[in-house]
Amino acid sequence: MNYSVGIDVSKGKSTVAIIDDTEKLQEKVFNVQHNQCGVQLLLEHLCNYPKEETRIVMEATSHYHFSLLFPLQEAGFFVCVANALSVKKFCDEDLRRAKNDKKDSVKLAMFCCEKWNRLLEFQPQESTRNDLLFLSRKYSKNVQVQSRLKIQLSDLIDKTFCRVKITGKRRKPVCPPA
Repeated sequence: MNYSVGIDVSKGKSTVAIIDDTEKLQEKVFNVQHNQCGVQLLLEHLCNYPKEETRIVMEATSHYHFSLLFPLQEAGFFVCVANALSVKKFCDEDLRRAKNDKKDSVKLAMFCCEKWNRLLEFQPQESTRNDLLFLSRKYSKNVQVQSRLKIQLSDLIDKTFCRVKITGKRRKPVCPPA
């Protein structure tokens, strides 16, 4: 019997659902905090299931999932960090758009059950790639800020010198006749 665990990760806590092959809930959906006690509680729940028959899926959520990911891997569990877009596409057949943590964790567990043989175990990235990703994001943010400031400066110049017409590439002011 295979057991699929779906973890809906939020900033301070996560919601966990555990289902079997028949997509039947094995226990009530529960929450764990992102601290030592919460991780211990999660490991206590998971020790009831054989590690080789258990797979865990969580969405990639910035850095919030790391507090659960690494302890679960150290404990010997298969953990997959799924792309949020692929999980959303999997869950799109639902007619109702209700969204809450319990339903999301069950959907993640169902995703795990459905994609059991195609799940890839999480492999940590090398530090060079993480550094490049961080620098790329910072560069994009700086370009956005710079563009916004240029637009604001242009607006201020237009408001301040509303009677001066700017022409040509060198922007020589042409004063209107008095």
